[in-house]
Amino acid sequence: MVDEKDVEQYKALARQFQLVDLELQKADLQVKEIEASLEELGKSEGKTYLAIGRILVEKSKGDIKKELEDQKKKIEARLETLKVQRGKLEKKLKELEGKLSGKSEE
Repeated sequence: MVDEKDVEQYKALARQFQLVDLELQKADLQVKEIEASLEELGKSEGKTYLAIGRILVEKSKGDIKKELEDQKKKIEARLETLKVQRGKLEKKLKELEGKLSGKSEE
């Protein structure tokens, strides 16, 4: 017989897994956007501006590049954390899935 507690735990883990996976996708997209910005920055000549809210502030290319690279490093560190978290959740889900499928056969 399937234990309701295990079923609820499985549902909660599945929701958590989906949220972590969504965060992972979002962070991956942010890294790609920063890489595209860095590429465009490398091609640019003349004055460079950084959007801060609704205004553009003139900044040196070097300052903008440093800020973008710092952001990228932070997001990549977050990506690694999320990947580890997703892996742990996936393992727990598989274990619980096995436990639930074993109980349903009894």
